[in-house]
Amino acid sequence: YNRCELLSKSISSVLKQDYPQLELVVVDDYSSDDTYDIVREYNDKRINYIRHQRNLGLASARNTGLSASRGKYIAFLDDDDEWLSEKISLQVALISQSKSSKIVVYCGRCDVDENGEVTKEFIPSNKGILSRHIFSGGGLPSSSILLLKNELVNIGGHSEDLISCVDHDLWLKMSMVDFCFDYVPRGLIIRNRTFESHMKAELETRISGIQVFYEKWMSIVNSKCESDSWGNIEILYEDQTYETIIDELRKSNISSIK
Repeated sequence: YNRCELLSKSISSVLKQDYPQLELVVVDDYSSDDTYDIVREYNDKRINYIRHQRNLGLASARNTGLSASRGKYIAFLDDDDEWLSEKISLQVALISQSKSSKIVVYCGRCDVDENGEVTKEFIPSNKGILSRHIFSGGGLPSSSILLLKNELVNIGGHSEDLISCVDHDLWLKMSMVDFCFDYVPRGLIIRNRTFESHMKAELETRISGIQVFYEKWMSIVNSKCESDSWGNIEILYEDQTYETIIDELRKSNISSIK
C-alpha cells in the first residue's frame, strides 16, 4: 500500500526464484501512487494483479492473495522485503519431507543498509512444536514462511478483525491446532530497514490495535499455557512500542509531552 518505490525489488526477487512452478499474486490495497504502473511494466504471465476498491488493511490483503492463489503452497512477501533466489525451492524441498501437513517452514533474514549492503544476518535455531516457541514470545518473520495453502484456509487465514498484530494472531492460531515448524538455516529474505512501517509510525492506531489483540488472546493463552507465557508476549509489544516512541521523538515527529 503506497510504497511503489519498494515494489520493483520485491517483485523482481519473486520472479527470479529458481523454483519453476510459481505464481505471484500482487494485492494492491487501494494505493494512490504508481503501484499499478510498476506492476504493468513487468508484463509477466505469472503475475496476477488484484486491486482492492477501498483500503482494507493487511489481513484482508493477504486473504485476497490466499483466495486467488492456485498453488499447493502459499508464501507471503511484504513489499519492503525481498527473497533470495533459492528461498522457495529450499523450503519446498524441506516441507515435502514432513510427515505432517500442519507444518510451517521459515528461514533466516538479512538486514541491509541504504546501499544494499548486508548489515546483519539472522540464522534461525528453533524448530519442533510451534506453540512452545510462540507462547514464549517468539515469532516468525512474515516474509519468511511457507506452508500448505489448505492448512492455512482451514484455520481461517488471517484475522480481519485486527488492525495490528496480524502476524502474531496467525502464529497463535497455528499453535492452537498443533502446528510444528522447521527452518532452512540460511538468511533467505532481505529486510530493508531504511523505510518506516506505516502502522508502527501511527502510534495511537498501533497501540489501540495491540489492545484489541490483547483482549482476543490474553485469557486464552493464560488458560492453556504456563503462567509467564502471556507476560513474554506483552514484553515483546512493550519493547516494540517504546522503541517506536523513542524513534519518533528523536525525529521530532512527536513531542516529549505526547
